[in-house]
Amino acid sequence: MQPQSLTDVADELYSLAPAEFTAARDARARQMRAEGQRDVSEQIKKLTRPTASAWLVNLLVRDAADEMKRLFEIGDALHVAQRSLAGDRLRELSGQRRQVIADLLPMASRLAATARLPASAAILGEVKATLEAALADPQARAAVQSGRLTRGLAYAGLGEREPPAASARSARSRTASRARPPRPATGAARRREEADRSVREAEAGADAAAAALADAERTSAGLSDERQLARRRIDNARRELSEAEADEARLARECSKAERRLDAAARALETAVQRLRQARERAADVIPGAAP
Repeated sequence: MQPQSLTDVADELYSLAPAEFTAARDARARQMRAEGQRDVSEQIKKLTRPTASAWLVNLLVRDAADEMKRLFEIGDALHVAQRSLAGDRLRELSGQRRQVIADLLPMASRLAATARLPASAAILGEVKATLEAALADPQARAAVQSGRLTRGLAYAGLGEREPPAASARSARSRTASRARPPRPATGAARRREEADRSVREAEAGADAAAAALADAERTSAGLSDERQLARRRIDNARRELSEAEADEARLARECSKAERRLDAAARALETAVQRLRQARERAADVIPGAAP
């Protein structure tokens, strides 16, 4: 059998649902070790299980390749337009950016439903944040293109960061909830279950609020970038206006001088014509038959 590389195994593992990841990873690590590929086995053991949102983005890279390619192309074009301060192009691409996100989110929801792992609003919020990070940041774009994300990404103007929706406390709470052994349905147990449910609902609300905050921060950062571009254009326009005003003032002075020279030339012509007329009249008096 042809030895497999870490990349091959990682591509295989990150195409699996998160619940299947750990068992499949451990099985592949044991297989690689049994085949004598100890280094690959150790590296496989270090692979991290993806979050639900990261898994969904990986799924989009695999199963919605054309739409994701369009997202990557728009991200590259935005980077070029921002560097060249192309305002019209940026406005055009901003519309395309919103549209490609609007197209991809329903696809993510359908893919999750097909896999029988329906995505919550909070998870889709993290997917949206990750796609927007891929549009805004080249490093995030490369990470998404790999199809091996382990967590969602977010962009705040300086690169990717941990999404605020994924809190360690929430993870510990969910782990503890899964590990807790079943209890008799006593009144205290029911109250505990209701309390746990309230905590989970509150956590979901906090996740959604965090996703909304991240979205607002990204919108604000985008508008700030556009405002900075507009200010640069204003500065350039003011500089051109100042130069044009200086040219206009210079031309006004030259026009004034030219008009004075024109007036002087017109007066000189009038004087010369008058002298010519007088000379002809005198010549007519001296020389009979001369034209006046």
